[in-house]
Amino acid sequence: MASRSQAARAKKRRNCVHVFNDCILDVTVDILVFFIFLIACLELIYKMLRWYQARLKSRPLLTQSITTAVLFATGDVLAQQFVENVGSDKHNIARTGRMALYGGAVFGPAATMWYKVLQSRINFQSKTGTIIARVLADQTIFASTNLFVFLSTMAVLEGSDPRAKLKSTYAEALKKNWMVWPGVQFVNFRYVPLEHRVMVVNVVSIGWNCYLSYLNSKG
Repeated sequence: MASRSQAARAKKRRNCVHVFNDCILDVTVDILVFFIFLIACLELIYKMLRWYQARLKSRPLLTQSITTAVLFATGDVLAQQFVENVGSDKHNIARTGRMALYGGAVFGPAATMWYKVLQSRINFQSKTGTIIARVLADQTIFASTNLFVFLSTMAVLEGSDPRAKLKSTYAEALKKNWMVWPGVQFVNFRYVPLEHRVMVVNVVSIGWNCYLSYLNSKG
């Protein structure tokens, strides 16, 4: 009886060891697969960034415009699907198209040229003073004008009254703009190279454009 009991315990221990080894093997394989996938993703991102950088140098205005169009459309998709929760079957494709059109045809080229103007025209001995002056110019001239043009353009494309749209949404949008963008632009103008500033604005603008699209749809 004792020998049988010992044999059973030894068999049980061997089974436990086999199960443990199998678990370790499975975890090891999963970790290796994860790291291979991660490396492949990082390599893809690196290649995409290199491609984008090359296009940015060869065709800066076109590249910024296309990028802006895509990100404006992304903001509208987020607004419709995650803020308004309309569902994919009721998604307003025309609205997304209008946002993409405005981003690619108006905001992208305008922002690209505007940042070049700020870079060349506003320069003081104090670096901090230069940055503050650029932010002030950006927020008082460009931001206010862009909001006016955006809301007016959307109203025209939608077939509604631009004056009514501006009256109902412009002041609120501008106030929200001044709560978000001065800090973003201070960091952008101080630390980001000129050729990447529109991209930084576009990335931050995914959330902002989501708000603008929602505000425009309610105006």
